[in-house]
Amino acid sequence: MNPSPALAGVLNKIKGVRRSGAGFVGLCPAHDDRERSLSISESDGKVLLHCFAGDSAEEICSALGIDVSDLFERLSP
Repeated sequence: MNPSPALAGVLNKIKGVRRSGAGFVGLCPAHDDRERSLSISESDGKVLLHCFAGDSAEEICSALGIDVSDLFERLSP
């Protein structure tokens, strides 16, 4: 599976990324993570983020220095 540009951009900013099932896990940048609590996957042109410690997608995006809109595939006009 080749990641979309949106997914690749997010994965490049997250530390400790490794494959897990159909997606990835990594260290959540929104808190002092040591256990790879962030799940990263893609579905229907959207990057899905889930922090098992409870950080929101908005908090994660802010810590990564991206906008929530960066999680969505850009459509050509």
